[in-house]
Amino acid sequence: MKLNINKGRQSAPDRILIYGRPGGGKSTFAAGAPSPLFLDIAHGTNALDVDRVHPTPYREVIAAIEAVPSDYKTVVIDTIAALEKLIHAEVCKKYGWDTIEAPGYGKGDAAALDTFGELLRALDGLRARGVEVILL
Repeated sequence: MKLNINKGRQSAPDRILIYGRPGGGKSTFAAGAPSPLFLDIAHGTNALDVDRVHPTPYREVIAAIEAVPSDYKTVVIDTIAALEKLIHAEVCKKYGWDTIEAPGYGKGDAAALDTFGELLRALDGLRARGVEVILL
């Protein structure tokens, strides 16, 4: 197979994942991004002077991502730990499970991967519009 190699810089919006302990300044760092809109799922940005929405349940997160106005240059999901809980709740609702562990070891998490893939596709839609994505 012959590879079609592209050289040099490629212009594309960033995808950034920031991991750290609570109170370590992740949200404060993300607040310095260009024109950020926080999807403040964890309700942890009250001390910051930022624009935010509080989408819950999971379907509201997807709707919020799809409805981001064009004047925002960055979307911040704060936090992916809180988002994971919403994804698990969505999957449990879909399959009628009491908990994500109900179907057996690892099977609930495997089912959640499809929903997480939907989230990543929605975020890629933002990037196609030139919007940066920061996951905390």
